[in-house]
Amino acid sequence: MKQLAILLILTLNKTGAFSQGTSDLNFLLGEWKVKRIYSPNTDKVREYAGKMSSVYSLDSAFIECRFEFERPDKKKAIDLVFFNYNSLFNQYESMWLSSTWPVKVLMEGKIEQNVLSTAAQFPLGNGQTEYVRDTLEFTNNKLLRRTYITTDSTLRNWTYHLLEVSEK
Repeated sequence: MKQLAILLILTLNKTGAFSQGTSDLNFLLGEWKVKRIYSPNTDKVREYAGKMSSVYSLDSAFIECRFEFERPDKKKAIDLVFFNYNSLFNQYESMWLSSTWPVKVLMEGKIEQNVLSTAAQFPLGNGQTEYVRDTLEFTNNKLLRRTYITTDSTLRNWTYHLLEVSEK
């Protein structure tokens, strides 16, 4: 019985059933056409078309995604995002840096059934904190990201901030 249990553990570990790592995020790799829709389902909708290029970075410890969007009458929007699996905290992370937003954001979460769910919070100033939650659904050639934000500390009143659709 003991040998059977050891064999089962080794088999599951070899197939990745127990292991988690940055390689779980391989679905991000490659060149993508991206559409971002800010304030979806409102009368303040803004849409931008752009691209994302994703590669392994920093000795393959991270996947680096570079987003670029042209914006009418404004300078180009560039986001640099580093995704990884943090084995110390047993969670997936993404560090967001943007040319259009001064706050650097570390999102933390998990993957379940082809959905990366992450969340973050950060100070905005004037004593306010912004809370962000995000889902990134992935299939073979499509990514669908939904982002919700709030400054309500009870986390009851969320605003649908962004819909992002990416295709290879």
